[in-house]
Amino acid sequence: MTQPEDRLVMIGLAPVVTLGIVALAVTSALGSGILAFALGSLALACAAVAAWRVTVIERARNAMQTEQTPAQVAFVRADRRRPTFDRDTGLLAEWYFRQRFEEEIARAKRYGHALAALTIGIPAPTADAVETARLAARAYLRQVDFAGDLGSVIGICLPDTSRAQSQVVVERLKELVPGITITAREYPADGETLSAMLNEQSWHTTRESEQHAEGAA
Repeated sequence: MTQPEDRLVMIGLAPVVTLGIVALAVTSALGSGILAFALGSLALACAAVAAWRVTVIERARNAMQTEQTPAQVAFVRADRRRPTFDRDTGLLAEWYFRQRFEEEIARAKRYGHALAALTIGIPAPTADAVETARLAARAYLRQVDFAGDLGSVIGICLPDTSRAQSQVVVERLKELVPGITITAREYPADGETLSAMLNEQSWHTTRESEQHAEGAA
């Protein structure tokens, strides 16, 4: 079966190939002369345009093929029926948040766009404090932003946003939810991987320390 990209190639080549064939046919019929030379040059120009258009379309095809990382493909293939958001919190489910964040990292890398990440921690995670933080994270965001419930923290992705620009969101969230801690990181200055952008090592270590303290008590 012909793929959409292949159809694009055929559509793109059809006009220049047709013109090239006509030019060569007329050139052969007329023989030598200024007009024949001009038409021959036109045929070569058509061939050059055809090669350029094939190159452009091939690059677009490769970009589409590399849009997803292996981790994203594995996520989707593992279970396409998994919910994309948490019904209790209204935030994105962790697996889907991570997949979308990987996509944003790939775009930032490809196009040189800014990208910021916020991680919200709740030192005293009472039910009310957690719910307030979730509501604030979900409500005070742009349409292009998204937040995910990562268990002990809430993650927020801010596409096309630098760390300095994210401070507006940080201050607003701190006003809405007093006592929370927010870490802001920027791609690629603070890390080029999802784990680094979310500062996972830090909050995993904190979680392990808390669990150890609870066990000792």
